[in-house]
Amino acid sequence: MKKRIAISALMLCLIFLAFEHYAAEQTQEAAKECCFARKGYQGTCKVTPAEDETCSSILKYLNTPRTVGKTYCGASKLRGGWVMVDCKDPETEE
Repeated sequence: MKKRIAISALMLCLIFLAFEHYAAEQTQEAAKECCFARKGYQGTCKVTPAEDETCSSILKYLNTPRTVGKTYCGASKLRGGWVMVDCKDPETEE
């Protein structure tokens, strides 16, 4: 009986650690910088996603006509034509 309890406790600890690792990865992913480019926009637009955002959700916002309220890319009103670019690519740096 004690052995079963010990094994169950160990399994719960491993599940908890796995969840903590996954949550930390998600937080790091959200904190990564996203870079976007568009013809007509000078340089590279760099955005650090908020807790509830991803690079993909920001790109969708930038490419959806008539979206307002966010201050991405210097509060640019340019919509459509945005693409994600590699932030480390020297050709996309400002």
